[in-house]
Amino acid sequence: FANYCMEVIVILVILFLGVYVFLSFVLFRYPSLLHQKKARFTPPLHTSHRGGAAERLENTMSAFKHALAVGTDMLELDVQLSADREVIVCHDPSLRRLTGIEPDLLISDCHSSCLPLLLPSQEVQFSPGTFFHLHPQPHSSDGGPLDCNHNTKVTTSSEDGLLLDDKQERRFCRLRDVFAAFPTTWINIDIKLDNDELILAVHKLITEYHREDITIWGSHHKTVSDKCHALNPRVRGFFSASSIYRMLALF
Repeated sequence: FANYCMEVIVILVILFLGVYVFLSFVLFRYPSLLHQKKARFTPPLHTSHRGGAAERLENTMSAFKHALAVGTDMLELDVQLSADREVIVCHDPSLRRLTGIEPDLLISDCHSSCLPLLLPSQEVQFSPGTFFHLHPQPHSSDGGPLDCNHNTKVTTSSEDGLLLDDKQERRFCRLRDVFAAFPTTWINIDIKLDNDELILAVHKLITEYHREDITIWGSHHKTVSDKCHALNPRVRGFFSASSIYRMLALF
């Protein structure tokens, strides 16, 4: 009897695996059998992270304009919420790294009209040793600009050394201003904090500017990405870190 039970179990396991492999193959080839087919669209192929942080001050209007001028398809930016509930385009919740302000302040503690100017020289956070300088810098023997402290090649705001308007270059911008300035441009919005008020404010701006079809939003955190999708499933979302790992495991 024991042998018979073992044979039945083996047969059931083989049958289950066979059905699993067969269904996986069929659904991989014909996903519309399970999921509703969506309208085709041409995805953006080139994205400027924070607007191109090595070529302009990150997440500024100047960065976004420059990125589009050199041919990017999509702008990537980050958002925070100010004390007066404006959606501010900024990666950090704190002002210290970008403005040098002491004692440190959070964007959420500041009125949007009172935010300090950005520092004119910034290290690219995701590329240590790379700097952007708004003002001309001393040049190396091969003609490339150098960072005075790190002896590292950097980018300046203009090849001929002319200064751009300092205050305009160094201002934080609001998400609504970005939407108004680039009404037909794909924009990827990274919501940095698990803040329901921030998520709702971004949602309202997306709908106000009728950008549901040319906006991607989400977060590194699955909880935030899930909230975005639940609030407005029309807007495309990007994968959170845990969703990527889950997809790879299931694949």
